[in-house]
Amino acid sequence: MAKRVSSPDYLTVPEVSRFTSRHGKVHVEVGDAADGRQEAENANDYPPVPPAGAVPSKTLRTRSAIAVGGLAGNNAHGAGFLEALRRSGKVPQIVSCTSGQILHVAEWLKGTDLQVYFENAMKQTQPFGEWTDANLIYKQISAGTQVIRPSVFEFPTDVIANVGRSVSRAFTDPAHFSLLRELCNVQPARSLVPAFPPDFYSDIAKVVDKSDVGVIFNAYDIEGGREYVYINGAARSLTGKSLGRHQTRSWIEYRPVTAETVEQALYLYQYGFNGNTKTVDGAYVRDVILSEIPSEHNEIDRIAAVRPQPDNWLGEVPQSNVELQSLQTQVAFNATYIGERERIRLMNRLSGQFKGDTQPRPISILELPLCEPRTWWDYVVESDLIFSSAFWRGTELVNFL
Repeated sequence: MAKRVSSPDYLTVPEVSRFTSRHGKVHVEVGDAADGRQEAENANDYPPVPPAGAVPSKTLRTRSAIAVGGLAGNNAHGAGFLEALRRSGKVPQIVSCTSGQILHVAEWLKGTDLQVYFENAMKQTQPFGEWTDANLIYKQISAGTQVIRPSVFEFPTDVIANVGRSVSRAFTDPAHFSLLRELCNVQPARSLVPAFPPDFYSDIAKVVDKSDVGVIFNAYDIEGGREYVYINGAARSLTGKSLGRHQTRSWIEYRPVTAETVEQALYLYQYGFNGNTKTVDGAYVRDVILSEIPSEHNEIDRIAAVRPQPDNWLGEVPQSNVELQSLQTQVAFNATYIGERERIRLMNRLSGQFKGDTQPRPISILELPLCEPRTWWDYVVESDLIFSSAFWRGTELVNFL
């Protein structure tokens, strides 16, 4: 149990601030600068993260929350920040997370040294460091031992199934049959297979559900067009949310934290839809969850938004299809984040003007975006440089929580 701290030791923060870097030094932007163009950093400018020493006693920060967004090989970004938070001893009142950050948040709740955890995970899944080609070959060769493995064994049957579907279309709807389209459709949707240990999802659910810290994460029902938001007991108390449909936003449904809901929240597009699963990773619909956090049931007035994407395209403009898909992903993720952030800022201006106001006080956003250009090709491996950058910038940001 973290001990509570009194209010006076909280530092003053502006409505929006952005923690980037210049030449290996943390650079904090506020006002118009925080909304302006983000500059790329050279992650090599930061020194390696040193081993953790003695960690201070945990202190509950009742006015602070964090929102950690996940995205494939950029999950090192959230892990680096969470390690900086762990070493500070500060415990935010509420944590929202998506995709792979759900795992990192569960480890943070257990007090795990995330630097050691991250380094061990890299040794097991990418023993050649950041040498992409060698790691990809290794992942193919060792597919049977990977927790997320390439679908090398399922590929032949998936191709045969797709060819059969195309042949069926040729006979059932010949007027609209397109050979070129069907040739493109031969490539299976499934390219990865989750192969986590039997207790993987239930272990995460147990840690999250029993936590005194409010935890929120999500998934998306592709057929129902509904976002499922999973909230533990502490989060329900701190946000005033009840299980079931949202009163005014009926596309959102609140559900409890279970092994099944954790599995749904970690289901990638690349796993395909060969079974009954129609619910996918919530990061695809809302990567950074902010709007559930402000409430008259808590004292929160600041949220750290730890985002696995930069604010704008970094580097040369896209020239290849892979780079173009990377841009599409970044724009989509950033659009949902801007919607979340600007809802907070709008309510800041209207705060206290409505009966039953869900945001009874102004909320400040402390942004920690990714600062290095990364494409789809980079997503297949994690980066210790990304971890290091987020750790050092996060160490500065945590001072304000």
